[in-house]
Amino acid sequence: MFRKRLFIILTSLMITLLIYPEATDEGASALENGLVYTNLLLNNEIEEDSKPSSKDKVDAVFIMDDGWKTQYTQGYRILNKYGFKGCIGIIPVSVGEKNYMTYKEISDLYSQGWSIVNHSYNHFESHKNVSEEVKDIELAKEWMDSRLLKNGSNVYIAPYGRIKEGTIKELKDKGYHSIRTVEEIIVFNDNYEDRKYKIINLTTDRRSEDVITEIDECINEGRDIIFLNHKFGEEDDGEGMTYKVSEFEKIVKYIKSRENHIEVRTYSEYINKK
Repeated sequence: MFRKRLFIILTSLMITLLIYPEATDEGASALENGLVYTNLLLNNEIEEDSKPSSKDKVDAVFIMDDGWKTQYTQGYRILNKYGFKGCIGIIPVSVGEKNYMTYKEISDLYSQGWSIVNHSYNHFESHKNVSEEVKDIELAKEWMDSRLLKNGSNVYIAPYGRIKEGTIKELKDKGYHSIRTVEEIIVFNDNYEDRKYKIINLTTDRRSEDVITEIDECINEGRDIIFLNHKFGEEDDGEGMTYKVSEFEKIVKYIKSRENHIEVRTYSEYINKK
């Protein structure tokens, strides 16, 4: 096993140094890109090991849409502080753009066991037809697969939480694993058992005190908790998408204090839970 991994490390470093494969971060050195590429090669060999289920606990999942930079600088920092992992829905066309995460940062989270999933290539608000919508999703999948982010490329999060009915059928036929809208999670697996959950969207106006009350209600009702959010910051962006860092930490800290009743899982662990 050691020799195999050493061979992978040396080979991938040489390939990257010589020809710069697609799995690179523009602006980084060849050595840096080689190390990122190598780390992902090793990570893709490791099968996800879901935590065992507990009938005495509800599950909690943190999903962050769009791949904003503050999800790495603030969201990751806070979750990591309390020993938790989350999920990022990435938009390939935005990767490395101003205020968005770089490929290197996304790869770092992926290698640490975070769920990195498909949030479409362009994040259009709407498409003219099913064919266009599916094409945009497939482009994102190809981008992720070519950059060794394969584990979540067939796990789709719909932009603006909406998806055409025909697209759902098309994705199922193409072998996609699941779809998440703003209201529900659809898993294309006959062995998947539907479970009770509540989606809590952390918009700017949601106070941590109110969210904590909802957490307690979910525990009492045996209902899992799916947190959604976008940016982190102290100022409102005018669209209600920025959540205060201090408020987020209060929520995460509270969940940590209720570990006897709450199991935090990545999104991949949750939708593959048996």
